[in-house]
Amino acid sequence: MTKIIIFLLFLYIFFASCIQTPRTIDPELFAIDSIIETYPDSALFTLEEMMLSADNFDNYNKAYYYVLLAAAQNKKGVSLIESDVLIDFAIKVLNKKRDMDLLSRAY
Repeated sequence: MTKIIIFLLFLYIFFASCIQTPRTIDPELFAIDSIIETYPDSALFTLEEMMLSADNFDNYNKAYYYVLLAAAQNKKGVSLIESDVLIDFAIKVLNKKRDMDLLSRAY
């Protein structure tokens, strides 16, 4: 009987470890992404205001933030030299998460 319980417990732990947690996108980043094409100046301003709170994001949302920041800077004609390290970080994270849509925007 105890062998069956141990086996079932092992199966439960095994299958629970295989389940991926869904990515949660910060709603403010999602809103900025929706206006970045039409209002890049507002998007850039908001992203720069969020810079301190971006340190509290998980790696996926940081990568999303860096991609949006680089896109807004590019649209406004701001130099992207400082963003190289941030984009490199974003590419590494997005490769691990296999988010091909956001990864293509990072390149």
